[in-house]
Amino acid sequence: MAEAVEVLQQGQSDNVGNSDSEVDCKLLSNSWKLKGNLLNALEKIQPSGSFASFGTIGQQFVDPTVSTIDGEPPIQLPVDEDAAKRLIAASHQAPFGRGSETLIDQSVRRTWELNRDQFRLCNPAYNAMLNHVLGKVRTELGIPQGTSIQAHAYKLLIYEQGAMFRPHTDTEKVPGMFGTLVVCLPSAHEGGDLVLTHRRSTKRFATSKEQPSYACWYSDVQHEVQEVTSGYRIVLTYNLVQIENPVPNLSALGTAQDFSDLKRALKYWSASKTGPVLHILEHKYTDVSLRLSAMKGADRSRVMALQQFAEKYKYNLFLGSMEHERTGSTGDDFDPHYRDNWYQDSEEEESSDDGGYHVIDEVCDQKTVLKRVVVPDEAGTQILTDVYVNEDVLLWDEAFTGEREPDEHEYEGYTGNAGAQATHWYRDTVVILVPAERMIPWCLGNFRSNQYNRGNKGNILPLLKWLRARCDQQSSAEHKAQAKADLNQVCLNVTQQNAIIRERSVKYPSIPMQLAFPADVLAEVVDILAWLENYDALVAAVADSGGQLPSTAFNTLAPLISDHFERLAPALTKAFDQFDSVHSTFECLKTLFDGELNGRAGPVGEWIANTIKRAIGIVKEPQSQDGAAVAEIVVCFKGLSGTSELIQRRTGHTNFMLAFLAGLIRKGHEVFSPAEMLSIVNRFLGPFFDGFLPTVQPISDHKRMKTDNHAAATTPKPRSNTAPAFDMVELLRYLLANDMRAELQSFFTAIDRVLMAGTPDVVARILMRSLKIAEPLAKDNMANKHTPSFQNLYRGVFETCIKTHVQKQPPEFPNWARNRVHCNCATCWDLNLFLTSITQQTARFPLSKPQRHHLHSLLDMSPATDCTHVTERHTRPETLVVTKRNRAAGVYDAWYARCESVAKMLRAFDQDLLRKLLGNRYEKIVGMRAVIHSREGRIPKEVLLKKEEEAAAAAGPCSRAAGTKKRKMIEVVDLVSD
Repeated sequence: MAEAVEVLQQGQSDNVGNSDSEVDCKLLSNSWKLKGNLLNALEKIQPSGSFASFGTIGQQFVDPTVSTIDGEPPIQLPVDEDAAKRLIAASHQAPFGRGSETLIDQSVRRTWELNRDQFRLCNPAYNAMLNHVLGKVRTELGIPQGTSIQAHAYKLLIYEQGAMFRPHTDTEKVPGMFGTLVVCLPSAHEGGDLVLTHRRSTKRFATSKEQPSYACWYSDVQHEVQEVTSGYRIVLTYNLVQIENPVPNLSALGTAQDFSDLKRALKYWSASKTGPVLHILEHKYTDVSLRLSAMKGADRSRVMALQQFAEKYKYNLFLGSMEHERTGSTGDDFDPHYRDNWYQDSEEEESSDDGGYHVIDEVCDQKTVLKRVVVPDEAGTQILTDVYVNEDVLLWDEAFTGEREPDEHEYEGYTGNAGAQATHWYRDTVVILVPAERMIPWCLGNFRSNQYNRGNKGNILPLLKWLRARCDQQSSAEHKAQAKADLNQVCLNVTQQNAIIRERSVKYPSIPMQLAFPADVLAEVVDILAWLENYDALVAAVADSGGQLPSTAFNTLAPLISDHFERLAPALTKAFDQFDSVHSTFECLKTLFDGELNGRAGPVGEWIANTIKRAIGIVKEPQSQDGAAVAEIVVCFKGLSGTSELIQRRTGHTNFMLAFLAGLIRKGHEVFSPAEMLSIVNRFLGPFFDGFLPTVQPISDHKRMKTDNHAAATTPKPRSNTAPAFDMVELLRYLLANDMRAELQSFFTAIDRVLMAGTPDVVARILMRSLKIAEPLAKDNMANKHTPSFQNLYRGVFETCIKTHVQKQPPEFPNWARNRVHCNCATCWDLNLFLTSITQQTARFPLSKPQRHHLHSLLDMSPATDCTHVTERHTRPETLVVTKRNRAAGVYDAWYARCESVAKMLRAFDQDLLRKLLGNRYEKIVGMRAVIHSREGRIPKEVLLKKEEEAAAAAGPCSRAAGTKKRKMIEVVDLVSD
């Protein structure tokens, strides 16, 4: 059957009045009636198909000649008992899906199945019959003419006596799937009716006759197979798949419908200026199928009709996945004073909720959100997410009232402080009509700073990309100009919000600035404004970037420098002055000028030099990567270029200076003579050694920089925490190579001061690593005047690391006993038996929801119990699993991990070299005798000396201390790897 959408042929007039004078002013003031008229007009558009259909095959039926792959003879029709049992013997229990899980539960589905690779259809003539059935399916489901469909064989199902399948809906098993077809083979049976329900309509198909038949339905139709009371019901199942249709949607129209009511309703609605409206579609579509080509039945006809008249009545059309959530009070079947027979009744109590939900008596909170908004194109391009809307924009104002069951529900029983409460979720697919003049404000409404969308500003990126692509899709100059104006409006909104925040940061400098939109959005806006040639807005976007302008944005600006530098320079100065690191400044300068910084003359060269000087002078806490950048700057410009004094001010920042000096030593020889290099290095060594104290960046800072959605793309990636160790050894090698005795003595003295400070992280992560890197230097200096210095260095670092980082060995774990909870009910009696046990760490409590809530409330209010609790949902009743924490064991495990890590580091050294360096302290240091008071307990094997290893091997695995268990080691920083 052709699709029922009207197309005005050439010369055919639209008989709905177009003049504004024909609009009824009284109707315009009644928004309720406007929406009602539009709803009625849409509901009049009906396809010829149905959500499900059934029929007998009759004389056209062809035996498919079913055979299993085990070599047995083909099944003869009609299927008798022996043949059915043969099929069952070759099959397996059919599972079903629940969320992401695949389960087997005979209380939900009791069916035997053969997968497609477990049976064959041997009769080629059967395919011709199947094509005949598909022709009926097309007509009965209302598939658009010109759209080809296929039936892909999926399963062979056998329902014996007692078999059934509870109400469910099908999932999209293959791309393009829109429905299911079953062919019922001749087999005598009773029962097994197929019951299909969609919205308020129900169809029942009886397949109990001994004749072939078929049934088909859309994927989102709820259906069930009722219990087979006798015989065997045998069906072949197929996935109905829609094949791509090359014919454009609007030209694939069939029989015209009368759209006069729809056009009249759209005209009045458009003239009323009442704003966007949402219409709930009949079917629900997944994220994959939320596109026009996947629309079914009446939905497709209605959406295409609305799309046809969008330009005439000046509105934009979108599709959306809508979720309505409402919470309120409800009846409570839990009596807090009831104590007896809880265990006996818990299963019945738990299962009583399985078939229904708690009705909300009084709604206390509700919200409606469009989880996804897509363009009705072939790809279903997503442009918005999490758009909050008011319920009054719905055409059907009773969408969530009456007898409609929620798609998901949650219940929280009596808690002692509050009554029972239920939450219902209703999910629908909607078509959204937005007046053209309100489209951009409506889209931008999702990006205001309010309680719903904080931290969600990055989601504007798909909208920007779609609006930009939309400019190229316009056929007329007028439409293209409007599309560019819309795009420009969104970009200006981004820059204006950022400007407001930047002004606020100037007024309140103590508050950290976080721009309204993240770095990738800024990059896209800069790129778009350059493409639109809106240079005034481009300058504003750059100036108000707040130091978050990413390097990709400078790629966009680079081609504009030669022609527009004077215009862009003030904004670029503001942008660069907001960077908080020399590294970011230098990297973006290289991007902006294509790596050619040196040799630039005139205003450009002067601007580059001043920008670099300001960056070095402004940065408050220069880091290691800044030092490396300054070294590269000195090499690039072949001299300090007036930065010497600025660098002198930073000599107290050890990581910065280490990276600067090491970088200069590595690359300076390319542009400086040895004497020049020595002069530059010597200029900074004295004050540098006086304030020598390396630092370690906290791990949390690394994690924050990786996860912060608003972190700028120009934020320098932190160098490894072991980078200062490499830089330190590079400096030591240079001092040794140039026989700088006084500076070497200052170097070793500076290390001694660090050891006296005793900062564990610095000693463990930097100094220990530097000693491993310096092994070749130590070997080369084991028989000269520097030997004592190296010996003192290695001994001091090792002993300080063991003392401050590994620390004293703590006592091991005593037992599992915990404090009781203060309740004498039957359930808490069992809980207390578990809590006071000295050997039991975990207990499982199969309980009803109120009982579980009672226990976990007491556990949460009793921190002395020191337990965690989780609920296992796959059991009936659900099970509360309570686990005792082991803080004492955790302390010991942490010590063990630190001890093992340092021990592995020590073992990684050349042991012969260590014996020479450590002398008679070797065994004490490598065996960590200063911190290990008991070598009988659980200690890392790496700390055992050779004779202890031999004794442990002779004792065997039983030598573990009594009562200790092998525990999972906690994760610590690996000192061995870089």
